[in-house]
Amino acid sequence: MAEISYMIGLSFKGMDNVILMKNLKKTDRTSEYVKIQTKGNTYYSVITLLISLVSGVMFNISPYFPMIMCMLVSFVNFLLTFYLYEVPSKEEKKTNKIGLQIDKLTLLMILLYGLFYAMIAVGQKNGKLFIQLNLQDFLDVGKVAIYMSVIIFISRIVRLFSNLIFVKVYDKLKNKIAYLFETVLCLSFVLLIVGNFVGKNIYGIIVMVVGYCIYLFLRDPFSTWLKKEIFEHSDESIHDKIVNGLLLGVKIFTLLYGIVISSMLTKLSYVYVMIFLLVVSLIFVGLIIKIIMMLDKSKSNT
Repeated sequence: MAEISYMIGLSFKGMDNVILMKNLKKTDRTSEYVKIQTKGNTYYSVITLLISLVSGVMFNISPYFPMIMCMLVSFVNFLLTFYLYEVPSKEEKKTNKIGLQIDKLTLLMILLYGLFYAMIAVGQKNGKLFIQLNLQDFLDVGKVAIYMSVIIFISRIVRLFSNLIFVKVYDKLKNKIAYLFETVLCLSFVLLIVGNFVGKNIYGIIVMVVGYCIYLFLRDPFSTWLKKEIFEHSDESIHDKIVNGLLLGVKIFTLLYGIVISSMLTKLSYVYVMIFLLVVSLIFVGLIIKIIMMLDKSKSNT
């Protein structure tokens, strides 16, 4: 029942983005979406960073303590929803040039979101396991747990840092930032692979940790950028459907990646999994180039 309730709640994830974009559109402030969303991501990064520090302590006090805190925070969030404000629509609704249907460009962006964000999630999960397996080759279990805790904490700092610098980078690159996302994603897998071959030592682990932290560096900026482009390109009346499509896409591709990875691990080592993920990531280049060209053309026609 708990898992079912969690999945139901997860289906509404992202609706805050819809409300934010609707309000910004109605007040002619859509250019501020990236700045405001990134500020929210920054607060979230700080909170998760603090949680990573105190969650272990709370669990040692009582296994139920973290769950009780989650319940209290969820209740506070529930109360805060009553203060959400949606700018009322004008009586005469303007007809959107793009229409109320999801066009080819929007579908391609939804596809890219599912492929790319699922790859980040899968890379983060399997990158952590890859590092853990390498640590176990020259450290005992107790030290491995300590090292992994430190690595996760460092990755949270990297996530916070990415949100702090994202707006400045985006202001300079605009949509060309997609090429940076693709390059850095491929680099993460390269570093994990290279670190593995450096040797079963601390130097190899450091290289792998840099690769792992890249996934946390990409998560929020990529999501913020692509959601902005999708929302701006589509009519607000279908934004809720688009958000559901984004979540569904991530779930589907995460499942597909997971099935392939599980099949590979029955016969191959983790390094081959990373090589497979690197190859798949390289395929995204064609889709990104196509989307950027279509976005530039669409904006030049408006």
